[in-house]
Amino acid sequence: MTTEIAAYHAACAEAVRPRLKAVHDALAAALPADATTCIAWGMPTFRLTKHVVHYAAFKHHIGIFPGPATVALLAPTLEAEGIGFSKGAIRLAHDRALPLELLQEVVRVRLEVLRATGR
Repeated sequence: MTTEIAAYHAACAEAVRPRLKAVHDALAAALPADATTCIAWGMPTFRLTKHVVHYAAFKHHIGIFPGPATVALLAPTLEAEGIGFSKGAIRLAHDRALPLELLQEVVRVRLEVLRATGR
């Protein structure tokens, strides 16, 4: 984890920090070894040649931002699991267990979208 991302985590509520670390670790585990991290649009971001996925802490949830095409492909799974989402974002409520396997699926689908579309 870069110093920038560690600082982002440290600036968040203490109760949320372990959840952010778990999200970060789950996303990182699903990415190729050459993926890098940065802060983009004020959020921790994983990159390959382009942004792959962002995440951010909010008052009631952690937002995962893999892009609209990825969310659309995962919508049936998200609905079935009762996970909130919108056009380009997935909302992981703080009062529910983190779906770490689903986060790895998000990365897998996002990488397929990148390969197929370049965006």
